[in-house]
Amino acid sequence: MAVTPACTRAVVVGVEEYAAGASWRLDGPALDACRFVEWLIGRGVPSGNVSLLVSPLMENEDAVACYGFDVRPADYATVRATLFEGLRDNGSDFLMLYWGGHGVVDGGDTRRLFCADATATDKRNLDLTALLNSLRSSLYSHHPRQAILIDACQNLVEQLHLAYTLPAEVFPLGIPRPSCEQRVLLAASPGEVAVNIDGRKTGLFSEVLRAELATALVGTWPPNLDALRDRIDQRFTELRAIGKTRQAPSYLWYRGAQGEAEVAFSPIPSTARSPVSLAALGELTDVLLSIDEFAHEASRWQVIRLMPREIASTVSSVGTQRLQVIDLLRSCERFASGPAALVDALRTALPDDTRRRKAEEAIGRLWPATIR
Repeated sequence: MAVTPACTRAVVVGVEEYAAGASWRLDGPALDACRFVEWLIGRGVPSGNVSLLVSPLMENEDAVACYGFDVRPADYATVRATLFEGLRDNGSDFLMLYWGGHGVVDGGDTRRLFCADATATDKRNLDLTALLNSLRSSLYSHHPRQAILIDACQNLVEQLHLAYTLPAEVFPLGIPRPSCEQRVLLAASPGEVAVNIDGRKTGLFSEVLRAELATALVGTWPPNLDALRDRIDQRFTELRAIGKTRQAPSYLWYRGAQGEAEVAFSPIPSTARSPVSLAALGELTDVLLSIDEFAHEASRWQVIRLMPREIASTVSSVGTQRLQVIDLLRSCERFASGPAALVDALRTALPDDTRRRKAEEAIGRLWPATIR
């Protein structure tokens, strides 16, 4: 059966103002949410099928009001009621969730999105990982196809040095649905910041997303999410190559086909990056092993653990020191943010001396535009 805009439902969230105070403010997510709703309605999705939850900065309130949409606040209670009551009561052929604001990855690799009423001591948040599991269960069997678009940072909790733990909640979970198709596009890879462009009042990921939805994918409904992922990858590869960002979007694909399900998490592959030759890998391995911190296993792993968890966890701890270093470089090659993460780890762990500069130069030859 064809999926139509009339049978599409959407929950759109944008958080700019947080109860935690001025240091948490973002200039753009509420407006990005309104722009996304404008795109949905322009494609034929009925306004009554769209739930818009925003908490704008005071200076953006008039701009939000000018859109004329029905708006509710993006506090935790409203977010939860919309997602866990409103959606269960209303089915769709295609469900879209868009979120712009602050996010984090906790020590258990769980992705959290902060709500507007998050404070310094009570950081109220939506457990995105739990939500995705719940949406794939029988509780949401009347939403067979789902697209989740998240423009939020994926800083690791330990990077933020939070003084208080994050509150958590267990969400209802039904029987797993192998027929569910759920695709998630995330603005950044674990450990990364999602860039917000205050001067243009928008998130970089959201800006690229809108451009692709408005041009290349304008004639299809629902949007071809595989093509959207690849085009966003291409654009961010171009932006990284010219030094505009280090951000590397990532994705989570859950496909249901004839009773079979596949779950895959990966950073978006860098389509513009040529495979590294074995000779080049060998050269960089020699350079790294000439550094004491890489020649000794314990200190080598201290350096590796400075890299984002999603990269470090793919490096094998078995084999010779040389094979471990080669495996590290192969991991860096698989992740769009890998080479830059390796450079950052070296700069954190090593003094600014000839050894480190030689390693950076070798990395730059393998992966141009890595060095900033």
